[in-house]
Amino acid sequence: MARANEELHREIAERKRAEDELKQAKEYAELIYQVTPSAIFTVDKNCTITSWNDRAAELTGYSPKEAIGKKCFIICREKCSTFTEKELNAMERAKASESIILNKDGSLKTILKNRGVLKDNTGNYIGFIESFDDITERKQNEDQLRKLSYAIEQSPVSVVITNIQGDIEYVNPKFCQTTGYAPEEVIGKNPRVLKSGQVPVETYKQLWNAIISGREWHGELHNRKKNGELYWEFASISPIKNRHGMVTHFLAVKEDITERKKAEFELQYAKIQADYANIAKSEFLANISHEIRTPLNGVIGFTDILLSTHLSEDQLDYVKTIKSSSMILLKLINDILDFSKIEAGKLELEEIEFDLELVCYEVCEMISFIVINKPIEIICDIDDCRATFYKGDIIKLKQILINLLGNSSKFTENGEIALAVSSIGETGDKANLHFSIKDTGIGINEDKLDIIFETFKQVDGSITRRYGGSGLGLSICKKLVNFMNGEIWVESAPGEGSVFHFTLWLKKADNTRAGEDPADEALKNKKALIIDDNQSNIYILTRALKTAGMRAEGILDGEKALDKLESASNSSEGFDIVVLDIQMPGTDGYKTALNIRNSEDPAVREIPIVAFSTLFDKNVKKFIESGFNGFLPKPIRRQKTIDTIAKVLKEKAASDGS
Repeated sequence: MARANEELHREIAERKRAEDELKQAKEYAELIYQVTPSAIFTVDKNCTITSWNDRAAELTGYSPKEAIGKKCFIICREKCSTFTEKELNAMERAKASESIILNKDGSLKTILKNRGVLKDNTGNYIGFIESFDDITERKQNEDQLRKLSYAIEQSPVSVVITNIQGDIEYVNPKFCQTTGYAPEEVIGKNPRVLKSGQVPVETYKQLWNAIISGREWHGELHNRKKNGELYWEFASISPIKNRHGMVTHFLAVKEDITERKKAEFELQYAKIQADYANIAKSEFLANISHEIRTPLNGVIGFTDILLSTHLSEDQLDYVKTIKSSSMILLKLINDILDFSKIEAGKLELEEIEFDLELVCYEVCEMISFIVINKPIEIICDIDDCRATFYKGDIIKLKQILINLLGNSSKFTENGEIALAVSSIGETGDKANLHFSIKDTGIGINEDKLDIIFETFKQVDGSITRRYGGSGLGLSICKKLVNFMNGEIWVESAPGEGSVFHFTLWLKKADNTRAGEDPADEALKNKKALIIDDNQSNIYILTRALKTAGMRAEGILDGEKALDKLESASNSSEGFDIVVLDIQMPGTDGYKTALNIRNSEDPAVREIPIVAFSTLFDKNVKKFIESGFNGFLPKPIRRQKTIDTIAKVLKEKAASDGS
């Protein structure tokens, strides 16, 4: 009996230990089931989910509570109720396979799944267990890699990949097509198989130093094909780094530029030949122009002598025509000589100190003479730069200004031609000056603006026939401005006139004009009425007078001037002097002056009047008869304006005091 009890106790202890071990094994299994990185679930023989681990919940969006008890097709996208014997046998032999699952949010994921059949102790099928991993990102990367691989295989440029030692690991078909090497002939070898000996060693050093330090290298290489033929390629070589930032490979993308280099060489050779031909042409033009100019100067000289003799009216016309034609021919020859010097590279820059204000006014006065028979105002506005003397090539600057202003005078029938100069920047002892020549001429079509500075080019043939010209003037301007390190351009529209701009850097001279002259006592607080049909003239005159302490008002109509003066005379805002333009439409300067002198207001009758006109219109007798007290020449010069008005006001004060 005691023995039997002992056996019973032993059996109970054994069973208890077995139960504990089984419980522990189940706990271990459950722990593994939950912590495994794969999603796992089990299904009974009716396709009902019986277990669902945390990873499955994470990947699908279904919690264990939502999934357990549901049919497995909630994610499998296929309905199933039971499996046949054949399907079960296939499941036992199946390997891992890819599949698509449907997540709770409706999105699809690609998975790699494994299935195992579950059986009871008697070997009967009771369900299956499935584990799966999300490979969506991997598949996307594979697809992307496949596309990139296809792109490289089909690329029109050569692609080479080497390891860190420089041994070739991959070449694409274009590389083989370009070099003549098959992949097996270069894989494992160094790219030196392409070396021609034509590339400087320093180039290879720079290349290698760049890529081993993690930088890209770009440059041209002169390599050799398998058949010995030399070819050029432009290479971009980049380091390939792993996720730790370590360089593991090098990628070379190379484009065959042999044809381009050949074209560049041929173009360079053609340019050299053209330059030689151009120099020869320029020297010929210079020589022949010089030979023509010598006798032409004789013709002009003797024409001047003839003009000083007593000639009949017909003879005078003939001689004037000879001189006019000779001067046109001389201008053309001078243009050709200048052009030839530029083309032959024989130009030299001089550095002479000059007064910019004086240069600009001299040019404007010259153009005033050219347009004397046209109703055109010549305006010169350089007030921003008048205080400074500059150093530079005054001859070439004058030539540019004369050509541009002369061009405007040729294509302008009425209105104005305005030269303006302003400083747009300074660096050390240099100033960047902006010159603009604005006219109210015929204008230029937009599609012709690009050719306007080309040699022997005009906007169309009718221009040459109507206005004349060789097509060299603007080309010479462009070449001279560029030679002086400046820029030149034009803005224009048909019927709206043109504005030619150019910029030059000029040295500032030590000799500068003293600051603004102290206002003359005769001018302080005096008030002037400017009568001119041109608003620009009124603006420039007003600005000049204000610097001398005067006040000024402008009026565009001579007919209204008398009313303005008489109205002001009866108030504290009376005028002390009148600046009157001679050439005005309607009531001109002479008639306006007579109206003022015939005013019923004594103060208005006696007001000083200064005539404002070109030097070439100066008619002393007519000025005196019209009652003018002084003469102010166009274009406006600030100091001349102030001096003239001060002189007239002083004379008036002296007259009143006597």
